[in-house]
Amino acid sequence: MMKDNNKVLTYNNPILYSKKLEKVHVDICTPIQEAYASDSLAVEYYNKSLRTSSQDKILKAKNHETLAEINFDNTEYSLAGAYYDSTMQNLVRDSKPYRIIKRKRDNLDDVIYYEEIAVRDDSILNLMSLTDEAKLAYFTKYTDELKQKAEEERERQEALEALENNGINTVNNNISGGPPGIPGGPNQSSFYFYNQTTVSYGKNQFNKIWGDRPLEDNWRRSNKNTSNFNDDEVVDDLANASEDELFDPQFYIAKIPKGEKASDSIYQERNFAYYQLGIIYKEKFKEYNLAKDKLQELLKSNPEERLILPSKYNLFKIYELLGENDEAEIAKNDIISKYPDSRYAAILLNPESVTEDENSPEAIYNRLYKEFETENYAAVINEADKQILAFDGESIVPKFEFLKNARRTGF
Repeated sequence: MMKDNNKVLTYNNPILYSKKLEKVHVDICTPIQEAYASDSLAVEYYNKSLRTSSQDKILKAKNHETLAEINFDNTEYSLAGAYYDSTMQNLVRDSKPYRIIKRKRDNLDDVIYYEEIAVRDDSILNLMSLTDEAKLAYFTKYTDELKQKAEEERERQEALEALENNGINTVNNNISGGPPGIPGGPNQSSFYFYNQTTVSYGKNQFNKIWGDRPLEDNWRRSNKNTSNFNDDEVVDDLANASEDELFDPQFYIAKIPKGEKASDSIYQERNFAYYQLGIIYKEKFKEYNLAKDKLQELLKSNPEERLILPSKYNLFKIYELLGENDEAEIAKNDIISKYPDSRYAAILLNPESVTEDENSPEAIYNRLYKEFETENYAAVINEADKQILAFDGESIVPKFEFLKNARRTGF
């Protein structure tokens, strides 16, 4: 798509930008998004719009929603969920727009939950695999960075206290001493925030000390990232740690799980998260390449037996959907030769057997879905729980889970 140079000049016009900043979604963001194949410039301006002091909640909601949609399209589901949360904060609760966004946000719960587990467990497993020397080097670098940030924060705090004790008093003394009719003269208001000179001074001093900080809770903290160790016990340990402990690499090394039993447990949890993500990406979001990646990684990591066959069958279906016919044929033959007595082999040899078997998971699901349509929710939840246990590890399980939560999520 060709770029419109006139539009680019308009966007860079500071006068137009300052006059129409609150209309940035209409005047800036939308044309950019339409004019460029990449979303990066549009995202930049949407975020600029959100950083203004606009009180227009409709505009804020629209900006957050658009950023959520962009991240959703880029399969950044955790970020999309955060932007949907912000969108809802700027909408009237229980209004139709609010309910629409909430339904979209709720549909992301499962994928965000399992992605967080996968990322956390991959991080822990990576740390467990390091040598003692590598662990020490890793956390020494981490604690050195913590010390540097703590020192910078201390210096900023001291500078702010100096400003509070001396800077404002000096400026206020100048207010009463200047000539009449100009800033600082006797005709000017003595209230700090009514005087443009003192306000500008304060803003400049703040920016020198603190830099460009967003308006939010804990704004003084430059690093709000949480630790990769997300278990409640570890989080509590970190929260209650002394300064000496936080700056000691051995404190973190001691938190890394040890032993084969711990490793196996984390691998099982991570592998199940991969399996769930593969099915969710396939069934719910139709993101077949993402689903393929998760299931292929799962099969490489020595998963539990119960996950192997359903993963292979779902990969076969994904290969078909992606038009990768050679891969699909290999997967099909692998299932039939290695698991000849399985239900999956029977389906591959005779696809019509799925509809003929009244006790198949698909048939049970279809009957339960009819119950859902009659709004017999209590019965649906109870039966779904039973079938989730009965077909644990099979590809039908996420469908039962979605149906169980359908009333809440709008599925």
